[in-house]
Amino acid sequence: MIVTGPALVASLLVGAGQTPPRFEVAVQVVHLDVFVSRGGRPVSELSAANFAVNDNGVRQQVRLVERSQVVAAVVLVLDTSASVAGEPLRELRAAGHAILGRLSPEDQAALITFDFSPHLHVDLTSDLPSVGRALDAVTAQGSTVLYDGLYAGLTLPPSGTRVRPIIVLFTDGEDNRSWLGPEQLLEHAMRSSAVVQVVGLKEPPPRRGERGLANASNRSTRARRWLRRIAGETGGQYREAESIKQVRDAFLSILDEMGTRYVLAFEPTGVEREGVHELEVRLENAKGNVRARRRYVIPASP
Repeated sequence: MIVTGPALVASLLVGAGQTPPRFEVAVQVVHLDVFVSRGGRPVSELSAANFAVNDNGVRQQVRLVERSQVVAAVVLVLDTSASVAGEPLRELRAAGHAILGRLSPEDQAALITFDFSPHLHVDLTSDLPSVGRALDAVTAQGSTVLYDGLYAGLTLPPSGTRVRPIIVLFTDGEDNRSWLGPEQLLEHAMRSSAVVQVVGLKEPPPRRGERGLANASNRSTRARRWLRRIAGETGGQYREAESIKQVRDAFLSILDEMGTRYVLAFEPTGVEREGVHELEVRLENAKGNVRARRRYVIPASP
């Protein structure tokens, strides 16, 4: 399936007013992905008793979901604007195939690319070879609707409570044509249950005296700043690749990290269900750095 062009963008924006991305709350159960590291290495063998989770300042009773019960839903959101034509696109395809090759048969994947508009090539499916074939067929052209592309990824819902959605976004530069602004995108990310993981290609410094390049660099810097914030707010991370050849390793490091994450579950207690929920996750009787979603939103009932 390929959905492309202005019709896709319009349908996404119309959908945003009707069924925006929703943080996963099934039967009033919240699932929260948490990554714990110490000295740059993941910390394993923690128990539920090692996690203190506050929802809007109220301590919650949490439990661990076994990793064997969790299915990954990886949404590849790839920048295929004109700047990645040629060798960069071949390296990007190889990076995408590397991720698909690491997934288990139970996992799911989807493929979205963006240039002058978002393109949904394959919706979430466990038919991973079909995603690989679509990846081989993508081409590079046009401008860059980075924010619209990421929003398209946020709209793909998981197919069940066992599915943990992960967005793997690659971009090599600025946003120069999106309908959505970064503030709107951040709001939508808060309404999604996806962890946003970003790989950005390091930007070369603009050449002196070239005003157009300097302006593009400023837009790129702004976009990267927003991507760092969105990734961090959802419990993900912004990774910078020095060259296109490092993108494959960056993609695989995302999967390695997700394989060591903890999934905590809790029923929100002592707080209003609807609205913005500020989250705080700490360790108790254990040492390490914690990275997790900072807030989620439960929309008001219709």
